[in-house]
Amino acid sequence: MNESIKVQTVVQSIRLYFWPIITANMLSMTLVLGGDLKHAALMSVVVFLLASFGFLLNDLWDRNVDRINKAGHFENSNRATIGMGIIAGASFLIAGVTLSFWFGRQEMWIALSIAFALIAYTTVLRKFLFIPNFVAALLSASPLWIPMLLWPTNIDRQLFIFIGAVVLLIAGREMLMDVRDCSGDIAGSRDTLATIFGTRIAKITALITNIVGVTFLVVIMSARSKMLSGGLGLTAVIIAATILYLIAVSAIGTLSGAKCERSAIQKYVLHSRAAMALAPLLILLLWGFKHSL
Repeated sequence: MNESIKVQTVVQSIRLYFWPIITANMLSMTLVLGGDLKHAALMSVVVFLLASFGFLLNDLWDRNVDRINKAGHFENSNRATIGMGIIAGASFLIAGVTLSFWFGRQEMWIALSIAFALIAYTTVLRKFLFIPNFVAALLSASPLWIPMLLWPTNIDRQLFIFIGAVVLLIAGREMLMDVRDCSGDIAGSRDTLATIFGTRIAKITALITNIVGVTFLVVIMSARSKMLSGGLGLTAVIIAATILYLIAVSAIGTLSGAKCERSAIQKYVLHSRAAMALAPLLILLLWGFKHSL
């Protein structure tokens, strides 16, 4: 295996495309709360470093499962590539925790808690039913709730509903990803909805979870859009409708037969991630214009 393939494998597992999304969510929520944007930008570095550590750890730990699911991560890598992945993961972990220490005690405890949760998720929690889905969802939503811990004054209660909606939507996505990876999870003795109750029940449960999350978003939209002027209100409705369309239509599409199940789920995962990338815009439209840069 040549050096370029080794580097490509590691970089792919780092998931660099999540870095700007994490930063945008952290900054938009900080702006809404009237917090320090510079501090939030620095803290977002901590979060995406730890996120990349978590992705690398998960891909390295899941090599046998990924070999069955043909995930295209480290399952066919040699020792040198695996070693490079371990070094990269350890570097991200050390860098993230070290940076958080310089930012403050609270930031350090947040970083340590996230790191511990990422390790527990990969090494222990993945064998349990439901728990890993919601732990992964809470960790994915951390750029939204970390600013609430750092700047806890004058928090609009509707923000909790919004974050709850995001957590439910991500949890639903995790359930469908378990359906996609069912064969490997069976080999890895993991208890998921798909391995215990079958893929049909798992997909229906994921769809219900998505419906509840979408309902929360609709409730928030109906409450907040009335407070916005015509142009801002219309823009917020368009973005919210786009998010709902990306999630709802592709989620329903996963109920198709087994023949095109994997492609339908992969399409849903991509659409769901695209929808979550629009979350910062929606946050700024619904809450952010009461603060100025």
